[in-house]
Amino acid sequence: MQALFCVFMYLDVFSLARAAQVCRTWNRLVQMPSLWRRVSLRNAIVSSKCLNHIAKYCTELSDFSLHGLRGKTRRREEDVAEYLRRTRGSLEEGLEAVMKVAGGSLKKLQVVDCGNLLTDRCLWLASCYSRNIIDVTYISDLDPVGSEVIWSLGAGCRQVSRLIIPPMFPNQNPHKFTNHCAFNIARCWPDLHTLSIGGVDVNSKGLTAIGNGRNEVVIGYLTYLLIRTAHFCGKLQRLELDHMCEITEEVAMAMCKAGLKGLRVLHLTFTPVTPKALLHFTSACPYLDDITVRVGISDYYEDTENPQHREEFATIISKLRKLQHRPGFEQKLRLNVDYGAQKLTMPAPLTRR
Repeated sequence: MQALFCVFMYLDVFSLARAAQVCRTWNRLVQMPSLWRRVSLRNAIVSSKCLNHIAKYCTELSDFSLHGLRGKTRRREEDVAEYLRRTRGSLEEGLEAVMKVAGGSLKKLQVVDCGNLLTDRCLWLASCYSRNIIDVTYISDLDPVGSEVIWSLGAGCRQVSRLIIPPMFPNQNPHKFTNHCAFNIARCWPDLHTLSIGGVDVNSKGLTAIGNGRNEVVIGYLTYLLIRTAHFCGKLQRLELDHMCEITEEVAMAMCKAGLKGLRVLHLTFTPVTPKALLHFTSACPYLDDITVRVGISDYYEDTENPQHREEFATIISKLRKLQHRPGFEQKLRLNVDYGAQKLTMPAPLTRR
């Protein structure tokens, strides 16, 4: 039995379900809670009934991962809008059952690319039933996380040290992550060591003291948000910014002055950054040894086919690549360019988007 138990520990959820149908002995063995401490469901069609059945064995569940789950196919007679309404949150009843049984044993929750089957309400459920959770990942292209859910998660789960909640792009609701979300994160979890956010949308409440001009307003208030986040989350070791406005030297100086002294990893995904900003991060953060920058021409310009825009973008990338050859940057800076930096090299003095 001990040898069989060791074999079962390597089986996934669906293999365990099939093994339980072999005989009564295997069925009893499959029901042991120690086999269900880590549950991962990936790229499968899952119903709430299936999660309810799994919940019976999850009294010791510590790691629950849901990746790429899909519901039943759309009926021939219903349109897309009706199908989305019918399936919205359809797995949350089963998820709630799992969390109720797991209780305080659940330490890690991952919900990634599950369409509308799981909304940001799953984080609210975590705040109700999983008070000891320390690792939360929620990435969605249909229903990204909002400020109210972040606040409720912060009120119920004070021990979170790793928070990964950037919206998936392209996104059906890209403006849901607002300035209130950033403030709530900073207030709720001052001991965060890993933070990944993106898609910050600025509203009129924070624009009273900012100068005229739309671009100046966005960048100026984003600076204020990042400074506040850096100030309250002073223990950050890993920071990931996804689809945000340009990080200039002024932004980097203000962020490092407010905090980030222990930063080790900085990832900028489709977030424009200047070479001077990266230089300041490395000088102000002594432990920073991993910088990844991934950008495309659309992060700088709206008209991506304009030859002059492509020349200017090529110049920007050229400066970033030269930075890679500077002492101290050879093994530290990784640059991924999606489009527009290979062919044209002559600069053109144009205003960025």
